[in-house]
Amino acid sequence: MVADDLTLRTLELPVRDGLPGSAIPPGTYPVVLAPSPKFEAVRDSWVQEYATTIPHIINIPMRTNILIHWGNYVADTDGCVLVGMVQEPDFIGRSRDAFTALHAKLVAADSIQIVVT
Repeated sequence: MVADDLTLRTLELPVRDGLPGSAIPPGTYPVVLAPSPKFEAVRDSWVQEYATTIPHIINIPMRTNILIHWGNYVADTDGCVLVGMVQEPDFIGRSRDAFTALHAKLVAADSIQIVVT
């Protein structure tokens, strides 16, 4: 994932069939910033800073509630896309740093799309 001069790594579920439990199918999808009830319930002050403007990937066929957020392992995805600055097999690191930088770019954008290849 590249946002202007920001290069990030992503981690999501393995590719299977594009349905829940699988990676997002290839395509171009709109992204909107919206609240996340899951993250709004977390009492970590860092999480609270972003909980009302989490990037949601929308219009994915037969999928809902697909977010872009922080985490380190596939188990952290809950079907979403994790961002990080360091990647190893089945691991992504400096995820909160990556999310902070990406979030600033997304908030400043007029419109947002993600291209999944």
